[in-house]
Amino acid sequence: MVAVAISFLIFKPIPMKLNVAYNTARGLAVRPLVMPAKIYYDYAVGHQAAVKHALNAMDGRFGIATRFRALIVAIAVLIVSASLSVALGSEQTPNPTHVIIERSP
Repeated sequence: MVAVAISFLIFKPIPMKLNVAYNTARGLAVRPLVMPAKIYYDYAVGHQAAVKHALNAMDGRFGIATRFRALIVAIAVLIVSASLSVALGSEQTPNPTHVIIERSP
Protein backbone atom coordinates (compact mmCIF):
# COMPACT_ATOMS: atom_id res chain seq x y z
CA MET A 1 0.00 0.00 0.00
CA VAL A 2 2.84 2.37 0.84
CA ALA A 3 4.62 1.53 -2.42
CA VAL A 4 1.48 2.32 -4.41
CA ALA A 5 1.03 5.65 -2.64
CA ILE A 6 4.68 6.59 -3.21
CA SER A 7 4.47 5.60 -6.87
CA PHE A 8 1.57 8.04 -7.30
CA LEU A 9 3.60 10.77 -5.58
CA ILE A 10 6.30 10.46 -8.23
CA PHE A 11 3.90 11.90 -10.79
CA LYS A 12 2.81 14.83 -8.61
CA PRO A 13 3.76 18.01 -10.46
CA ILE A 14 6.58 20.16 -9.10
CA PRO A 15 6.54 23.89 -9.96
CA MET A 16 9.60 24.91 -11.93
CA LYS A 17 11.10 28.26 -12.94
CA LEU A 18 11.44 28.06 -16.70
CA ASN A 19 11.54 31.65 -17.97
CA VAL A 20 14.38 33.54 -16.33
CA ALA A 21 13.75 36.62 -18.50
CA TYR A 22 10.06 37.06 -17.75
CA ASN A 23 10.37 40.79 -16.90
CA THR A 24 12.79 41.88 -19.64
CA ALA A 25 10.25 43.94 -21.59
CA ARG A 26 9.39 46.00 -18.54
CA GLY A 27 13.07 46.66 -17.87
CA LEU A 28 13.68 47.74 -21.46
CA ALA A 29 10.69 50.10 -21.52
CA VAL A 30 11.71 52.29 -18.58
CA ARG A 31 13.71 55.50 -18.97
CA PRO A 32 16.67 55.80 -18.76
CA LEU A 33 17.41 52.79 -20.88
CA VAL A 34 18.95 49.76 -19.24
CA MET A 35 22.53 49.05 -20.15
CA PRO A 36 23.23 45.72 -21.91
CA ALA A 37 25.63 44.75 -19.12
CA LYS A 38 22.77 45.10 -16.61
CA ILE A 39 20.55 42.88 -18.78
CA TYR A 40 23.28 40.21 -19.04
CA TYR A 41 23.83 40.34 -15.29
CA ASP A 42 20.11 40.00 -14.58
CA TYR A 43 19.86 37.06 -16.99
CA ALA A 44 22.78 35.36 -15.27
CA VAL A 45 21.32 35.90 -11.79
CA GLY A 46 17.90 34.70 -12.94
CA HIS A 47 19.46 31.67 -14.60
CA GLN A 48 21.41 30.78 -11.46
CA ALA A 49 18.27 31.11 -9.33
CA ALA A 50 16.33 28.87 -11.75
CA VAL A 51 19.08 26.23 -11.74
CA LYS A 52 19.20 26.28 -7.94
CA HIS A 53 15.42 25.92 -7.79
CA ALA A 54 15.47 23.03 -10.29
CA LEU A 55 18.20 21.20 -8.36
CA ASN A 56 16.21 21.59 -5.17
CA ALA A 57 13.10 20.27 -6.92
CA MET A 58 15.04 17.24 -8.13
CA ASP A 59 17.00 16.35 -5.01
CA GLY A 60 15.38 18.40 -2.25
CA ARG A 61 13.42 17.15 0.72
CA PHE A 62 10.37 16.10 -1.32
CA GLY A 63 12.09 16.09 -4.72
CA ILE A 64 11.76 13.50 -7.43
CA ALA A 65 14.99 11.69 -6.47
CA THR A 66 13.81 11.42 -2.86
CA ARG A 67 10.48 10.02 -4.03
CA PHE A 68 12.23 7.38 -6.13
CA ARG A 69 14.47 6.43 -3.20
CA ALA A 70 11.42 6.04 -0.97
CA LEU A 71 9.71 3.92 -3.64
CA ILE A 72 12.73 1.63 -3.93
CA VAL A 73 12.86 1.20 -0.14
CA ALA A 74 9.11 0.48 0.02
CA ILE A 75 9.38 -2.13 -2.75
CA ALA A 76 12.40 -3.74 -1.07
CA VAL A 77 10.52 -3.96 2.25
CA LEU A 78 7.55 -5.47 0.41
CA ILE A 79 9.71 -8.11 -1.28
CA VAL A 80 11.57 -9.01 1.93
CA SER A 81 8.36 -9.28 3.93
CA ALA A 82 6.73 -11.45 1.25
CA SER A 83 9.82 -13.68 1.16
CA LEU A 84 9.80 -14.03 4.95
CA SER A 85 6.10 -14.82 4.87
CA VAL A 86 6.71 -17.66 2.42
CA ALA A 87 9.83 -18.94 4.20
CA LEU A 88 8.41 -18.84 7.72
CA GLY A 89 4.83 -19.69 6.87
CA SER A 90 3.07 -22.95 7.63
CA GLU A 91 3.84 -25.86 5.30
CA GLN A 92 0.50 -27.58 5.84
CA THR A 93 -2.89 -26.38 4.84
CA PRO A 94 -5.09 -25.82 7.89
CA ASN A 95 -8.09 -27.79 6.56
CA PRO A 96 -7.23 -30.33 3.90
CA THR A 97 -10.08 -31.10 1.56
CA HIS A 98 -11.02 -34.20 -0.37
CA VAL A 99 -12.80 -33.77 -3.66
CA ILE A 100 -14.61 -36.61 -5.40
CA ILE A 101 -15.57 -36.18 -9.01
CA GLU A 102 -18.30 -38.55 -10.19
CA ARG A 103 -19.07 -39.29 -13.76
CA SER A 104 -22.62 -38.52 -14.65
CA PRO A 105 -24.53 -40.98 -16.88
